[in-house]
Amino acid sequence: MSARCARRLGAVLLVWATQGAAADIGSASAALAEEVQSAQRALARSESRINRERRDLAQQLNALEGEVSRLRAQNAAARRAADERDLTLSNLRERLAQWQEQSDYQHQLIDSFLGRFPATTDEASPSRLERLRARVDDTAGRVLPHWREEEIVLASGELAPAHTIGIGPASWYLLNNGDQGGLLERGSGAPRALDYPLGDEARADLSQLQRQHAGFITFHPGLDSTALAAGAGETLLSHIQRGGLWALPILGLGLVALAVALGKLWQFRRLASGTDGTLQGELGATADRAAVERARGGASGVVRRLLDITLDTPAGNLRDDLLFTELGRHKHALESWLGALTIIAAVSPLLGLLGTVSGMIETFQLMTLFGAGDPQVVSSGISKALITTELGLVVAIPALLVHTLLSRVSRTRLARVEDVAVAFSRWEGTAA
Repeated sequence: MSARCARRLGAVLLVWATQGAAADIGSASAALAEEVQSAQRALARSESRINRERRDLAQQLNALEGEVSRLRAQNAAARRAADERDLTLSNLRERLAQWQEQSDYQHQLIDSFLGRFPATTDEASPSRLERLRARVDDTAGRVLPHWREEEIVLASGELAPAHTIGIGPASWYLLNNGDQGGLLERGSGAPRALDYPLGDEARADLSQLQRQHAGFITFHPGLDSTALAAGAGETLLSHIQRGGLWALPILGLGLVALAVALGKLWQFRRLASGTDGTLQGELGATADRAAVERARGGASGVVRRLLDITLDTPAGNLRDDLLFTELGRHKHALESWLGALTIIAAVSPLLGLLGTVSGMIETFQLMTLFGAGDPQVVSSGISKALITTELGLVVAIPALLVHTLLSRVSRTRLARVEDVAVAFSRWEGTAA
């Protein structure tokens, strides 16, 4: 009885303890959840505060960057002002020299433009600026086409009244009777009719333009340049003179090459005497001495010397050595001065290139002083510089060709003499 009561009492106590523990766990969970929610609210407030502070800092940073940029601009302006105040006399002279160069270049352009037109020689001659203004006004008037009546010089040299019209740099004329028309060349003096008369159809178009102020007109942009080129008439001597100082040694080398070529041709003609025959066939091993004497009487040059060695020296190594020595002398005579042609062919283009480089340096120096505003000045300088290269090639190419030809002739002549020497070495006749 007592044991059962004890078990019941133990069960009641266990149930009571379990219920108490469950109540403690529930209260702990509720407290923990409340703490988590409180931490989340605190975190949200912190994030909101951080975002506000970040925006404020970004605005402050932008303001500071703008202030730094403004201060940098002020600093640069202050430095420039300080540099302007601290300019030395040498800096001022350098700037003045630059302005003077610009002024000289502008005056050079004006003088180059006005130099194309004749200057007046009366006492009341206009100043440079007034002449320039007048030419600009005249050019502007010529851009707008209008007919004028003036006297022109025909191709035959006669003066004739005509109607003229100009569009830019090109001008046309139409005689008053309308039977002739063409292009005009304007320069100093009266306009001159070019020797390029218009055909019937083109003349009819020009006449319609003159009557109705509307129509077609014939224009060829190359006619003026063709007329100028035809009138230039540059001679060979003037062309060479434009090459400058370096053209002289090139021409000297050309004269040396010509003298060597003529001298070698005369030498080959003299040394070849007696080598074109058939001596090597006639003077075989069995030929008698009388035949060799007759052959020596009709020979000359190197063949005569070979025959002398053959007749005066018995057959053997001594005769072969003497014949070989004579062949060596003959080969040296044939090849002498041929190397000079090779040197001339190699040096002439280099001298031409040297003259071109010197001319280009001079042209670029002028461009540095006066600028590259005038293409005519630049192109004329380059054309003058290239003349030496042209002369160098004119000398080098013929020298190379002549050297090749003379070397071939030299080898042919030497081969023939060697055949004659071989035939003489085999002759078994008695020596004197």
